[in-house]
Parts: sequence; C-alpha cells; structure tokens
Amino acid sequence: MPLAILAEVFSHLPSSYLPYVGATLVALAVLRSFASSASSVNAAINSLDIDDSVTPLHGKIVIISNGFSPLGLTLARLLALRGSQLILLHSDKPDKADEGSQAEGDLVSPVTFQLLALLRSSTRNERIYAEYCAIDDLASVTTFASTWQSKAKRRGAMGEVLGSEKIWALVMLPDARLRSASSLSISNETARRAALTGRLSLVQALLPALISPGGQGVSAMGDANGRDPVILLGDQSTRARVINVVSAFYAAGRRSTLSAAADTDPVAWSKAIDVELQGADPLQPRRYEGILALASIAAFREAQTRIASLASKAQANVDALSSPVVLCSLSAGLTRGDMARIALPDAAPYRGKLVLYPLHVITRISRLILLGLLFPLIWSIGQSHVEAARQIEWSLLAPLAIGPIPLKKPAKYDRADIKARIYPGSFYRELHDLAPAFDELVLPIPGKLIAEAANFNFRTHQHILLPVHPAIAKASQTQNINMSSQKLPPGVRINGPVEKAHEAILTPEALQFLAVLHRNFNPTRKALLQRRQLYQATLDAGALPDFFPETKSIRDDPTWVGAPPAPGLRDRRVEITGPVDRKMVINALNSGAATYMADYEDSNSPTWLNCLDGQVNIRDAVRRQIGYKDAKSGKEYKLNDKIATLIIRARGWHLDESHILIDGQPMSGSMFDFGLSFFHNAHEQVKRGLGPYYYLPKMEHYLEARLWNDIFNMSQDYIGMPRGTIRGTVLIETITAAFQMDEIIFELRQHSSGLNCGRWDYIFSFIRAMRAKADYVLPDRNNVTMTVPFMDAYVRLLIKTCHRRQVAAMGGMSAQIPIKDDPKANEVAMEKVKADKLREVQAGHDGTWVAHPALVKIALEIFNEHMKGPNQYYIRREEVQVTALDLLNNNVPGQITEAGIRGNVSAALKYVANWTAGLGCVPINYLMEDAATAEIARSQLWHWAHHGASTDSGKKITASYLDGIISEEASKSQGLVPKHLDAAKRYISQQVHADVLSTFLTTDMMPHLDDLAAPTRPKL
Repeated sequence: MPLAILAEVFSHLPSSYLPYVGATLVALAVLRSFASSASSVNAAINSLDIDDSVTPLHGKIVIISNGFSPLGLTLARLLALRGSQLILLHSDKPDKADEGSQAEGDLVSPVTFQLLALLRSSTRNERIYAEYCAIDDLASVTTFASTWQSKAKRRGAMGEVLGSEKIWALVMLPDARLRSASSLSISNETARRAALTGRLSLVQALLPALISPGGQGVSAMGDANGRDPVILLGDQSTRARVINVVSAFYAAGRRSTLSAAADTDPVAWSKAIDVELQGADPLQPRRYEGILALASIAAFREAQTRIASLASKAQANVDALSSPVVLCSLSAGLTRGDMARIALPDAAPYRGKLVLYPLHVITRISRLILLGLLFPLIWSIGQSHVEAARQIEWSLLAPLAIGPIPLKKPAKYDRADIKARIYPGSFYRELHDLAPAFDELVLPIPGKLIAEAANFNFRTHQHILLPVHPAIAKASQTQNINMSSQKLPPGVRINGPVEKAHEAILTPEALQFLAVLHRNFNPTRKALLQRRQLYQATLDAGALPDFFPETKSIRDDPTWVGAPPAPGLRDRRVEITGPVDRKMVINALNSGAATYMADYEDSNSPTWLNCLDGQVNIRDAVRRQIGYKDAKSGKEYKLNDKIATLIIRARGWHLDESHILIDGQPMSGSMFDFGLSFFHNAHEQVKRGLGPYYYLPKMEHYLEARLWNDIFNMSQDYIGMPRGTIRGTVLIETITAAFQMDEIIFELRQHSSGLNCGRWDYIFSFIRAMRAKADYVLPDRNNVTMTVPFMDAYVRLLIKTCHRRQVAAMGGMSAQIPIKDDPKANEVAMEKVKADKLREVQAGHDGTWVAHPALVKIALEIFNEHMKGPNQYYIRREEVQVTALDLLNNNVPGQITEAGIRGNVSAALKYVANWTAGLGCVPINYLMEDAATAEIARSQLWHWAHHGASTDSGKKITASYLDGIISEEASKSQGLVPKHLDAAKRYISQQVHADVLSTFLTTDMMPHLDDLAAPTRPKL
C-alpha cells in the first residue's frame, strides 16, 4: 500500500509544530518506500533542521506549569534528556502525603504517576517531580510560589547541584479563558509568519517587562493561535512579576490596554503591540482562535516544502513517498482535540472519505519534535527500517472512530495505604472488547497517551489492506475465557482458561499493573530485540564481539560498586534450581540449599496453566501456606521450619505471553512472570525479613539490564516500596553479555546481587553467535567443558568483575541426578559433581547451582570446607587479564563422533517432545536436561551440517545424513506420546535443513504449545 496520506490539523497541538508533522509522515515513507540502508534513514531524518528554543535550560532546574499537558510533556522530555531537573505542575488537587514521599509531598493520581514514571524511564532522568499548582488560579500560583520558596531543604539540594539557588521557571498560560467569540480576517502570509515564528502578542508584551539586569535572562516560544504561550524566566522577583502581569492580563480580558500591569511596571505597555497581527488588539482572547484555520493552511504548505526537501536529500521522487500533504477541511474546530482526520484516497473502502486517526499516528515516532515519550521505537526505526515499517503499519495505521465517556475522579486514599490497588481501572479509558469480526476490531490507545485520551474510547474498522496480528486473530476466535470481561481493566484481554485457583492471581488490580508494565516498557523491549538481530547480522558478516569503547570509563572506574547483599542473600553457597510445580517448590525449599531459584524459564514449559499454577505455588510458599499430597502414593509434603531463600527466574526478553493481550498485543513473558510475582508477594516477602529477588536470564546487552532496572524502579514506586529493595542476579549466558559484565552490574547497581555463570546457555550462545563462521565449529558437546579456553576465560573474568564490584559471583549448574539402579555409575557421576564444585570454590565463586536435592549435601560439603565465610568477595583476582581473544578462543580439543551426533539428536528429540507436552525439566541419561542443553544439541547439529563438518571416521555431515539419524533415534525413543515425538522430529529435521540457525527453540515451538501440551498437571 503506498503511503498516500492526506492529513488535517488537530487543534490541541501548537500550530507551530505542524510543519514537523509532515516531515514525520515523510520519515514513515522513507522507511517504507526507498530507504536502502539504516544509514540513509538516519541521514535523511537527522538532516532536518530542528529548532531547539530551550537550549539555555539544559542541565538547569526548571518548573513547568501544566506539566502533564501534551506541550508540557514535550518540553519536559526535551529538557530531561539534556539533564535538567524538572518540577511538573499539575492541576488535579491531590491528597497530601507524608513529608518526603515519592511525589515530593503530593500523592499523584495514577494517570499522573504513570506519565511521571514513563518520563523518568524513557529519559533516564530520575530528577523529575510532580507538584500541585493550578496555573490558571492566581491564588494557587501565589501559594505555590511562596510554599516552594520556603522549602529550604529542597532549595538547598538544588543549589548544591548547580552551585546556585536561582531556578528557572517555564510557565504555560492555559487556554480556558481564551475562547473564540468571532473570527478574525487575516492574510495567509501573516498567519504563516505567526505559525512558523511562534511569537505571540502576550509574549511580545511580557518580554520587556521580564528583562531585568539582575535576572538570568529570558527566552520565549509559543504557537500561532495564542492558546499556549510559553515564557521562560529567571529569579523570584521575575516570577512575582509574571504573576502580576498574568493576573492583570486575565482581569483585563475585555479591555484594550494592560493598564493594571502598566501601573506596577515602568515599561510602556502602550508599545506592546503584536507585530504578527499587524496592530490587532493583543488583549482580545477571542481573536486568537480565528487564525487557527489559516495558520494550519500555512503550516501544511510549509510541511509540503519540507517533504520535497527531504525527498531531494534522500535522492527520491517525492511522488513515490506520499501524496502532497493537503488539508481535508479548513474549518477550525471541526476535528476533536485528540484526533487527526486522514484520508487514504487509494485504498478501499475509504476512497475519497475522511477517517479519524488517533494522535499517536503522528506523534508516536516523532523524533523531530520529541513528542513521543517512547524513544526506543524511534531508535529502532533508524536501525532496522524494514521491521519498523512493518510494525508501524500494524500498530499505527488503524483508522479509529471516537466517542466521549466521562472520566471518573480518583477516590480519596491515605498515604499509609499507597499500594497498587489504589490505582483502579476507572482512572483509565473504558474500552470495548475485541469483536469477533475482523472488520470491527477494537484497538485501545497506547498507555503513553493515557492522560490525553482518558476521556475517550475507540472503536475501529480494520483497514482491508492491513495485516491482522496473529494474537488478535486468535483472541477473536477464543471461546474459553472464564473471567468476565467486566472484571478486566480497560485494554486487557485474557486469551485462555482461568480456573478458580487462578482468579486470586489474575485480579483486576494485578492485571492493571501488568498493563502499566506493558505500556511503559514493551516498546523498549521490542527495540532491544531488534537490536539483537542487527548485531547478529554484523557477526554473520564477519565481525567479532568485543568490548565497547564507549563504556570504557565504566569498566575502568574502580570506585563504584553494586548494592550490598540483601537479607537472605549474603550466603548463597548452594542454590537449587527447578520448575515451579507444587511438589518441586516444597522439595527445593526444604532441600537444605541456601536459596532456591524457582524457574519460569529453561526448566519450565511455559504453558498457560503451568505459569498460572506457578504463581499460585509461589504465593502460597511465600506465606508458608503451601502443601501437597501425592495422588498415587498418598505422601504429604509441607515446608520445614527452615527453608531456602526464594529467588524467581522470569522468562527471557524474547518470549511473549500470548494469553494476555494488552491493547491488542501479547505482553512480554518476562514482565508477566515478574509482574505477578512481585505484585502479589513483594510486601509479604519484606514483611518476613527477606525481599523480592530475581534471576534475570539471557540478556545480550547492558541496555537490557537498564530496562530491568527501569522496571524495578517503576514497580517499587507503584506499590510504595523503597527503591533498591528488589535484587536481581544476572545470568551471563550469552557471549555478548560476557563483554559487558561491568556495564550490566552498573546499570543494575542499586538492585544488583551479582552474576551467574550460565554455562550451558553460554555454550549455545557461542555457537549461535558464530553460526556463520566455519572455523568456530565445536566438537562433541561433552568435550566443551568449563576448562576449555573460552569457558575458562569467561569464568575468570566474571569472578574478577563481580568481586571488584562487591557482588556475588555464582557458579554454574551441575545437571547430574542420582543413578539409583547402578551404584558404580552413580559413584562416578557424584565424583564429577565434587570435582566441578571444587574447581568453582577454588576459583573464587561465592556459590554454585545444583539441579537435584540429592546434590545439595555434596556441594555444601565442598563449599563448607573451602569457603569459611559467607562469600569470597575478598578474592579480587587482580592477576586476571582477559582479552577479547581469550573470550573467543575456541581451541577445544576433541572430535565430532557419530555417538556425539546421536547424543545430540536423542537429547533434542526427547526434550522437545517433553517440552511440547508441558514438561520443561526432563531427566535424560541421568542428566536433568532443560532448554539450554537442548539448544546446544540442535545448534551443533545445524552448525555441523551447515558447514559440512566431518566425523572422526571421515563421514561428511549433511542434512540428509542427519535426517537418517533423526529417524533412527526417534524410533528408539520410548514412552513419548506420538504427536509430541512427531512434532519434535519434524522440528529438528527442519532445523538441520534451515539456511539460518533460528534464535531459540522455545520461540519456534511456542505457537504449537497450546495445541500439543497435555493437561497432566494435578489440579490445585
């Protein structure tokens, strides 16, 4: 579909922004129509001339009135990105909180809270605060000014930052009293100059009065229709002068002079004539509205010029990009404040018709004026234009119709009860549920526009040429949702059965929290996942991983450290891991290990019911209310008095939870697992002397750690928990993360509890990263031990890095399980465990992992003998010097054997078959296999076949050769359900024949899990 877009002005954005709207539409066209590389996209967008009128405020302390209006948020983000400290004023009367609360003394509403948290997160600037001040109420403004100035503590803190107590203020006059009474005849040229220069009559009048020898200086900007003038001003005396002038302006709304202000200021107000309006009376508010339509025409003419200019710079024909931008209607006030009318003349059934679009069609990716609060989507467009264009088509180009609904005011609540449940769904827009017919799908608006759009719900008519997202298509056909749609928060849909035991987990309040997480952070996650693909492409093209030069200062700085050990995490000498089924949770907590990692990831098959059962089990375990009775043996299980400290591993960033749709899109499995466990248990865990602790898997970049840190901060704020309560241990299980250990700890530092050697996934990641390189083919996986060069270097660097930053350096997994029917074989296996644990403790690890309760005692004995204290932070390993070449040294002795091939095939077949049946932790050949070991198996098979490796007997490995072994090994597999084995067989065969090694088997097989998984779990 050609991006032929005809746009009309929407009244509540300042008209001076409208030229950039056209340029933003061109950015879409650039990506879709002719950009041949990411660099050309960046060059085209960056070549636009951006007017930054707030440069003097970079790094300063700024007060912004109407701070949560569209213009206020735009300016706030612009300044926050440049290091300014911001106080955003809002006009909803808040409840007063205890002194020192997170909102600087005011308890903000959920809408304000969400925008505040989003602004902090997206700009990486936590010095953004909200304060109550109704700027159109003179008494409120005066009270705020005097109260704020009297807060010596805050003033002193700000002065310490800047070395001065002078504060800038940014005052936006509201338009409530500037209503249109009649139209004003004015020339197009005058309107054009008003739209593009943004100099307003009020600003022109105020500027002379605000300039004083003792002030800090004045700058000004505004829009063409005069409804949102902006004044940047200096010290307290200047602010007081503004209050007087503004008061007089309002008082003199129907007068022709500012005599009241002139009486109190020596400036000759008779000279305050608006140069843009050619002598028109600047004090008649009704006249401003009259120029709106004409200014809009001029603005879009300017947009056309910019489109042509951009097309020229990009060496493309403007006709190939989009139709010229024209106005569908010239009548001021025709469109609603939050909508743009857009016609698609080439696309049925909207040919020749006007269609309402939500504002985010224009603003969501507006890098040009920084209106979008979610910067990762902007970034991803510049990096991956093809994928971004596809996403933009789906997420932005769905025409919507609109109808108003009332927004309920927040109920009163006490500061002592600041928990997530005080943010009810009534604060957000009511949304219709998804309709079964594709021509009437409902898409809720993005969370970042919640403040502007809270008064509206949206009905959609799906464009005939737009693709339907698979999750939405499936949801529209789902009939097994047991929860009443009336219980769900707006925009949330459950696409799966909800049993009675699960209703206490999927509460409206918990689902609302999940929605907040998704709306605030999912675009960042998507962008980071796209970045993974781009980086892999560079590796495929011949590059090798290396340390980042731009973060060298972080690595070289010896002064910073991670968070101190949290309660229950000081001594972690043995950690047991396992899935979250009820029996396993009890056995692991009773095992005698120091901690238990309850796993939603590699050892869990993430069926909908498995994940919900796990949340029930964790909730009950935290409250020590968990019990289990084996239906066959009658044996009862319950917790001991002393149990292990609970740590939860959520799924990796790459996995979706398609059974929860937020605004029509599946949410992140990571956020789902974290969100529910944190929301229901965090306060209870702290009450019991511990805290909410997590393992963070499969990260490939320090920005992914930053995302977790942002989620932790917002989540703690949301439920009224002090920041730094959460702890996260990162699994270094990707080759790219190994080059960024310092950076990852740095990003998480107030929440960091260390790093872990995720050895099996690390080997898989090494193979996947080097998939295009024939000289990186590894021998049989049993030859790739922890002592081979690249594994040994990774371990030594991890221990050195962690102890330098005073956080835990955890060892890897021992996957052995007891061999009960063969004592000699069992003795050999246990000796391997002892040797592995001895190597770890002597290397300096602070703890280790085991997969079976029987191994806890063995590991404890080794660590108790060689680690007398709670940890080994004091072993600094200063002698360790690991280079990039060390981390990539694949000099691994060994060969590829037929036995090794068959071992990989057998392990992959059995694991995938069990995983699709709903079992994520599978004993195979007396090893507790999880997804990581299966990933090694299938990636090695692909690597060997793709590069034509040979066995030790000289047999060349091809896909056809592997097909024969797959069939033979499948015929030997006993006890597997035929449909599961068949699915595994077909998948492994497809993999070895694939041109490119896929990213994760779990991602590949997730779409089939609901159809294949067997409901073998016991009822809760």
